[in-house]
Amino acid sequence: MECHGAGKQKGDLRLDARVFAFKGGHAGPALVAGNPAASPLYQRVITADAEERMPAKAEPLPASEIALLKAWIEAGAAWPEDEADRVAAVDPRRDHWAVQPVRMDF
Repeated sequence: MECHGAGKQKGDLRLDARVFAFKGGHAGPALVAGNPAASPLYQRVITADAEERMPAKAEPLPASEIALLKAWIEAGAAWPEDEADRVAAVDPRRDHWAVQPVRMDF
């Protein structure tokens, strides 16, 4: 992420992990699960004000992506808690014991 990732956070907002997105930045939480109207992230995506709209310095998101974002927030903004959960959500086969790093837990 160019502006809100692990390396750089404009407005002290990080969007690369659930805990940071729900914590928010200088303006407070970016997401309010179940409520797009109260979610600044969604409001910044849909605003007509080019100075406020996200993504910054880029074309507005297509209507289909905005609708998907809205539906996701309305549904509770489900997001994996950590990297292991995120990988498993993307490809559940990666959660299988055979593809996990070897551990010496004995």
